[in-house]
Amino acid sequence: MQNWKTDSKLHSCNRDSNLKKKLDYHKTYVKEFLDSDPLQDWPSFERCKGLWKFCEDNIVEFKKGIRVLDCGTKDGQFPEWLVSQGYDALGIDVSKKYVEYAESKGRPVMYTNVCKMHFYDDIFNVVFSHHILGLTPDYNVALREMFRVISRNGILITLNDCPGNPKKHYHYIRSVDDLRESLNKISMCNILYFDYYKNDKEFLIVLQKDDYEDNCDIRYA
Repeated sequence: MQNWKTDSKLHSCNRDSNLKKKLDYHKTYVKEFLDSDPLQDWPSFERCKGLWKFCEDNIVEFKKGIRVLDCGTKDGQFPEWLVSQGYDALGIDVSKKYVEYAESKGRPVMYTNVCKMHFYDDIFNVVFSHHILGLTPDYNVALREMFRVISRNGILITLNDCPGNPKKHYHYIRSVDDLRESLNKISMCNILYFDYYKNDKEFLIVLQKDDYEDNCDIRYA
């Protein structure tokens, strides 16, 4: 596993000052929802494994040794499993309590905000998120950051609630069309898969980042 290089000045907010005001949601989400959860291993880990295998069998081939970022990893079980399968994986979470819990288990995790990541551009081959976009203050910002850290021709995998659960989601996705409209604003991705997943209450999106010449910043339509 590599030593991930970070820089606090690299996130998208330093490229667009209008994004900064959207990100102060620690009191509204982390304190009231994440940090109130009991510290434990969660069964969602099995769903993440199943989702990865579904993508591998039906959508895209994952080569051993690729760099994978698990956004909203919580207990860190999924990146730990990815490492055991031969991938170079790292999980991130916005809950310091859960990062400390995962670290106590020896799992590859780091504390950071998916809307304000400090990773260099274009360094992960795959970015994975399981029910995270609806938990962000603005999922357009989260998508922008995810794409920023994905390498050329890299893959974004995201599974989301539809229409979402407003009782615990800070900014929930209203519909598949709502998210599709957001994706249409990004001119740097190809849709590999966009459909309902299993029980029709969730939708799975697999996107590939365009291979473009100038990778210094994100391009928009």
